Amino acid sequence: MTLRSSKALVLCLIAGLGLGGCVYDPVVAPPPVYAAPPRPVVVAPPPPPPPVVVRPAGRRVWVPGHYNWRGRWVPGHWEWR
Repeated sequence: MTLRSSKALVLCLIAGLGLGGCVYDPVVAPPPVYAAPPRPVVVAPPPPPPPVVVRPAGRRVWVPGHYNWRGRWVPGHWEWR
């Protein structure tokens, strides 16, 4: 091995070690996870208070309110027996 080749070998080793320290391996944080905004809670209004029913004289009976076949509310009423 000549002096010139040994100098070249030493320079290559020094350069290799020097460049080896330049390796940059960043730790990348995962991207943030965004949750969907919470949906508003929809609460139905409370049912109306029960009506105050005064029984009329005679032979009448109270028929409570109900939903008819079309889905509409029919309020309670008095009927003859």
